[in-house]
Amino acid sequence: MKAIILLSLFISSWSLFAQGKNSDPTQVTSQTPVQVQSIQERSFNKKLFFGVEAVNWDYKEIVANNKIFMKDSGNLYGIKIRYQNYFESIHFLLRTHMRYLYGATNYSGSYNDGTPVKLKTSNSIFETRVTGGFSFAPNAKFSITPYSGLSYRILTNPDSGTPGDYSRQITYTMLPIGAHTNIALNNKQSLEFGVEYSYLIEGTVNTYIFGGVRNKQKKGFGWEANASFYHDFESFTFGVGPYYRIWDFEDSETVYRETSRGIYSFKEPKNLTKQMGINFSVLF
Repeated sequence: MKAIILLSLFISSWSLFAQGKNSDPTQVTSQTPVQVQSIQERSFNKKLFFGVEAVNWDYKEIVANNKIFMKDSGNLYGIKIRYQNYFESIHFLLRTHMRYLYGATNYSGSYNDGTPVKLKTSNSIFETRVTGGFSFAPNAKFSITPYSGLSYRILTNPDSGTPGDYSRQITYTMLPIGAHTNIALNNKQSLEFGVEYSYLIEGTVNTYIFGGVRNKQKKGFGWEANASFYHDFESFTFGVGPYYRIWDFEDSETVYRETSRGIYSFKEPKNLTKQMGINFSVLF
């Protein structure tokens, strides 16, 4: 909510600045009609998007009776690149994305005997996706574009070197389904709002202990809400906006390993990740 309020204040300040810079109440000038671009042309004809992101990461593992088993939180930073192509004759928008985030985080949990443990660790996320959908515009200032596609995400959590810690990598294949609306504020500024639900097709957890343990995740979902403000300049468009993202995954399948100490069972517990971030971008 704070991020949305800040975005609103930013838009208001930017608009007043732009108006004040180009207005002179002592002069009266004649205006010639200009051709108005549709919001689809303005939003989709710029093909390349390059952005930088900062996000607050909050990860929790949950066991029986909704007890929090461990927490891992911190700030991640990274980049997002998107290429889009709008097929105007059929009003179809195709987008491909790549995102990479990395940051130091703080782990808080316990050993198997209940002894508390806190340590410094890190997380990285690599995501690639492709989405497509038909865009509908009832007028030149408003459009809505439902879409679907496929995404692949890799979460990497390396060994920190602390006794009892280990490396882990999780891959997710997901089906995103969502929609975004584009709204023209004037001939230079516009807004985009988006919402998305992601269905987990398959997840694989690779834990690098006891020679390697692999668990399958089959139940889970994600959702995201985002907003962006865009200002068109002569040769590029500047954008800024917040987003809020949740990943919610159930217990993985259980795997058993026989060791010199007996038979051990391994599973990835139910986990919930919340991410609140902001993106600064340029479009060409």
